[in-house]
Amino acid sequence: MIIFGALSYVGSLGAGYIQYPWDYIIALVASVILFVVAVKQGFETKEIMQVREGNLPAE
Repeated sequence: MIIFGALSYVGSLGAGYIQYPWDYIIALVASVILFVVAVKQGFETKEIMQVREGNLPAE
């Protein structure tokens, strides 16, 4: 949130230091990077492994 708040401030809708469309491109790249980092930090639980293997637990 801090990253996007700062980007909003310096972007074309704020102070204007970064002009359109570069502010949107930077936001897109930052979003993809943060998404990849979040996915890499995830972990598998026993239930997730069962679903991936197709051995769904009987309810």
